[in-house]
Amino acid sequence: MATVISHRNIIIPAPDGSAAFNLPKGYIGSVPKWVEETRYFRGLVKDGKVSVSESTKDNDLEKADEAAKAAEEKARAAAKATAEKSKAEQEAKEAEDSDEAAKATETKKK
Repeated sequence: MATVISHRNIIIPAPDGSAAFNLPKGYIGSVPKWVEETRYFRGLVKDGKVSVSESTKDNDLEKADEAAKAAEEKARAAAKATAEKSKAEQEAKEAEDSDEAAKATETKKK
């Protein structure tokens, strides 16, 4: 069993739906093996919402926590970049549509 640190309030359902495991924010402890094997849990670890350490030593937990925070920052930065790109594309499209409308109006006046 791995030791985890939860950075959010999380409920992880069992794959068969028969149970759920609650990870309150700030939880430090072990989780059942089936929790570690779920795709949802692996996604939470990847996004930095849960830190995982194979040992219970404080130093190892701190390293896992730092790695999780770095992963969360990376995920946030990627999401922000995607949002900014999408916004810029939308603004460019709106400007293009506005230019086309202005040209159409000028053509009608002539």
